[in-house]
Amino acid sequence: MDARHPRRRLLLGIFFVLVFFSFLRLWIQCFLTGAKIGIWDLVGMKLRNVDYTMIVRQKFALVQAGVRVSTQELEAPLPLARRRARTAAAGHRGP
Repeated sequence: MDARHPRRRLLLGIFFVLVFFSFLRLWIQCFLTGAKIGIWDLVGMKLRNVDYTMIVRQKFALVQAGVRVSTQELEAPLPLARRRARTAAAGHRGP
């Protein structure tokens, strides 16, 4: 173990705990609804400056409508995601 930098390890640990808990609630919702979005996917969306809450809500709606869509497809152009969500809400099955 590296005893020379205990503060650095402590700060790094605190950072990871804060990041984990900031996404925990949303990740639990994803897990319970079967949306299959991992916590690291949420962190990645946050780092890419994507509106991850909107993506997750859209994925919830699509999963409940029975539409199979990947998270990456929803992250692609957002107008495409909105079109898919409207199609799913109308009861149509996408490609």
